[in-house]
Amino acid sequence: MNFRRGIAWAAPLLTGGFLLLAGPAVAVELGRPGTWDGSFGGGYAFPFGPNSENLRGSFAFDFSAEAQASSWTALGIDMGNDTSFVGRDGGDSLSIVSVTPTIKWGKAFSTGGGSRLRPYLSVGAGFYSLESVTYSTSTSGGNLPVGATLPVDEFGFNVGVGVDWQLGSNFLASLDARFQDLIFSHGGFEMATPSLKLSYIFGAPRRGSPRHHPIP
Repeated sequence: MNFRRGIAWAAPLLTGGFLLLAGPAVAVELGRPGTWDGSFGGGYAFPFGPNSENLRGSFAFDFSAEAQASSWTALGIDMGNDTSFVGRDGGDSLSIVSVTPTIKWGKAFSTGGGSRLRPYLSVGAGFYSLESVTYSTSTSGGNLPVGATLPVDEFGFNVGVGVDWQLGSNFLASLDARFQDLIFSHGGFEMATPSLKLSYIFGAPRRGSPRHHPIP
């Protein structure tokens, strides 16, 4: 099983597993140490830099899991970033998937009425798999694929800012903006991705919330 297929299988299974574990969870508090979450996100990726001038932007999706290590720090892993950039002039296209461990710093605070917000900064680094397809123009005017490179695994890093907003007892919505820089032998590639993420959090109970006890 290659890198790309591994991501395709592992990402939804990872998030689904967290959601199954979250089923019996009690109400939890955003930012409380010991909590966990699984999330799915989507946004739009804007490529830029010298190797992206002929590429259009693309929708991007990812799965992630995160553990709250302390009141200020969360550790996680992002899987996916399934992004397919298409050439502006019908030329090469480029698809990217990734696995990047991340660290998030931010302090959650109450806004009243049971809602909580957490502005944050995140950094991550890991592996990005790139695959490009070259097109040629057919006699009928359409574009036909004439060749594809094998997936190439490269190292990259990302830096992000955003805000988490707790919705109800266990649901979380996040606005995230992330800069990603891929470092590879052909000069590098950068993209910026604003996105919306939805999460289910579980683990340590919210302060003042009763724990579940078995019925004797």
